[in-house]
Amino acid sequence: MNTYEESLFAYLQNFLTPHKQALIEKILAHRTRWITVVLENIYQSQNASAVIRTCECYGLQDIHVVEKQSAFETNRQVLKGSHKWMTLRKYKASAGQSISDCIRGLKDNGYQVWATAPGVHARPMNEMPLDQKTALIIGNELEGVSPEAMRLADACVTIPMYGFTESFNLSATVAILLSHFVPQLHASELPWHLTELEKSALRVQWSLKSVRKAETLEKDFKKRFFAAPAG
Repeated sequence: MNTYEESLFAYLQNFLTPHKQALIEKILAHRTRWITVVLENIYQSQNASAVIRTCECYGLQDIHVVEKQSAFETNRQVLKGSHKWMTLRKYKASAGQSISDCIRGLKDNGYQVWATAPGVHARPMNEMPLDQKTALIIGNELEGVSPEAMRLADACVTIPMYGFTESFNLSATVAILLSHFVPQLHASELPWHLTELEKSALRVQWSLKSVRKAETLEKDFKKRFFAAPAG
């Protein structure tokens, strides 16, 4: 955290209750980027919002959103404000970006990439090792994960099912996978926690989202900070 961010964070504490400050620290202690979710071409806002809410509840910080034919839209009533605590990284077809750009970037940052899909070539989730950072690709409501994503993924993971229906809906899929993998992560000795630098940045972001008239407060603080004599 730089000097400005440190000073801004200290200033914002004057407007946060002790309970809110403690809550931010508690959540930071369980936040992770070890697991992330990729949403590929999701077109139903209710499904997209339910997934975001589920990911936030399980302590994930990042969600990667790949737009193709469908624009990514959300439903505020379903989100319940969950999105404001998370980092959404978007890849837009209109900007020449695709699922391959997303997967390539994840792999460059040390992630193994798993496509979620039923089928004989998929491995049950309980057989999948969480020994490195992992991205879970969730396909859209009709077609599932795209052939391109399947080709680029390191493996395919599936949820064991015992009924006639071949798949769960999107939010159920994410909830089941995270309910399996997140407790496993917490019980491990893997370095799944955020770095101190990441925590510091989120403290400032979350503090700004937790106070009233945050934009005005930051604007006034910035004027005073940069007007103050150095040293």
